[in-house]
Amino acid sequence: MIVTGLDTETTGLSQEKGHRFVEISAMVYETLDGSNFKRKLKPYCQRINPMRSIDKKAEAVHGIPLSDLKNEPLWEDVAPKILKVMNMSDVVVCHNANFDIPFIIKELLRVNLTLTSDPEIFCTMVSGRLVTAMGKMPNLGELCEAFDVDYDPDSAHSADYDTQVMMDSFIKGIQTDFFKLESINTLRG
Repeated sequence: MIVTGLDTETTGLSQEKGHRFVEISAMVYETLDGSNFKRKLKPYCQRINPMRSIDKKAEAVHGIPLSDLKNEPLWEDVAPKILKVMNMSDVVVCHNANFDIPFIIKELLRVNLTLTSDPEIFCTMVSGRLVTAMGKMPNLGELCEAFDVDYDPDSAHSADYDTQVMMDSFIKGIQTDFFKLESINTLRG
């Protein structure tokens, strides 16, 4: 089974207003037994020239100024790599899947690419409600704390860092039976 962690950073929150990616990260793991995970591919993280301005609030979160993106590839050049990774995945893990997955799919469509597989989507933010007091949806730092994963707030909101600590938390959640996936349970018998 192929499990891929994805994270994105964007120019803002609304694709309808023309917001685009400024960074995307993918980490691909393989599990044969539903408990032990090993990296299948080298982690992929790419900054992207959005060809538009970045909202001040978005830049304050991810800290990526437009001036750092001038020489980066366009989404059209990055999208086929992300599509390939998603199409090979049985499960795609995101910390805010309700934001990341529709944004990715719409951006793929914008450049005439279509997801041809149907991976299971797992949201560590929604499923992480089980590890917080009163069922609050945890931010990534709270999720990491719940699973005893080191979290550095100064490194947060970099797509590769966020993907790594999210996947560390996800894997610990699966191994401790805190997180449940139908496909993982099938592997375990």
